[in-house]
Amino acid sequence: MAQVIRDPRDGRWLARWRDPSGHQRKRSVARKIDAQRWLDQALSDLHRGRYIDPAAAKAMTGDYAI
Repeated sequence: MAQVIRDPRDGRWLARWRDPSGHQRKRSVARKIDAQRWLDQALSDLHRGRYIDPAAAKAMTGDYAI
């Protein structure tokens, strides 16, 4: 399931999808076309096995250093 919808709170556009573990994720952008393009790229990466969880991408290298 993936969709682009308007956020009723602030009028921004939400790209919503489910990651490989089944959790719903979302990204908010100002324009609908940007939300659709971002969602298309994320789904493409997901199908190709190159998906990186946006929350995991924020991890600092110091978190992994000894």
